[in-house]
Amino acid sequence: MNFFVEGALIVNVRMQMTEPPKAPTVAFIPKNPFFKIMSSLSMNEDSSDIVFIVGDDEARDTAKTKAETSPATFYAHSFILKRCASQLEELCGSG
Repeated sequence: MNFFVEGALIVNVRMQMTEPPKAPTVAFIPKNPFFKIMSSLSMNEDSSDIVFIVGDDEARDTAKTKAETSPATFYAHSFILKRCASQLEELCGSG
């Protein structure tokens, strides 16, 4: 048997209930941890390998408050930039 179709593993699952449900059933959809994992990587100083410091140097010389002119720091990951923002990853370079 060939379980691969164009490189994807195909798994057929058949289930049968031994007794009828006592109450109407609701579809079971397991939680997907992907979003939680990706969120934990976002802005994570310990695991990031790229740091963006964004600020306006000219605004510091004006009468704006410090809160308006403080640079913002963003932590990123080169592997995510490479897949999702390849042009930005190229600007960061590989070394």
